Amino acid sequence: MKKIRGSTVRILVIIAMFVAVVGCAIATSAARFSSLLSFDASHRAAGWWVVVNDEDFSTTNTFNLSLAETVTVYDLCDETKICPGSMGTFDLTIDCRYCEVDANWSVTFSKQSPLVDYPPIQFKTDYSGQDTPVDFSSASFSGDIAYNPSNPSSQVVTISFTWIWPIASYLNEIEYAGNDYIFNANVVVQQDLT
Repeated sequence: MKKIRGSTVRILVIIAMFVAVVGCAIATSAARFSSLLSFDASHRAAGWWVVVNDEDFSTTNTFNLSLAETVTVYDLCDETKICPGSMGTFDLTIDCRYCEVDANWSVTFSKQSPLVDYPPIQFKTDYSGQDTPVDFSSASFSGDIAYNPSNPSSQVVTISFTWIWPIASYLNEIEYAGNDYIFNANVVVQQDLT
């Protein structure tokens, strides 16, 4: 009986090994029929480069505006100064020619020194096609720039301003002498998400 038991164990071991070998063969052959999906995806992000008054917008978004640097009529004082009777012009240009998406922009002006009393300078702009007076202590403008790959120059907005310090013969404006009058233009340009 012992002999039969030893033979039975050997036969069972051989059958188990045979089942294992056949099972591995079937499993391996099934793997040969499986599919592996592989791909490389390469996508370029849309371009975004904004220039405001010839300055790279990625490095700054607040621009100083010195009226003395924009004087066009300076008959009554030195050309590097402003005084009653001075006049000037300046442009604010937002250039999105290198943006490959629609953009929204806004510009807000403020006095650089809010505690300093600024002279009664009058500002006007041709923005929106009209010669509109502007209160520069709180002026703001906004608009949209549509992406136009066939005409990138249409992706540039220019707002022109004129200013004058009117002569008021009945006023002594000595308190404005010797001060710098600088305005800040805070510009925000972002992708239009609508």
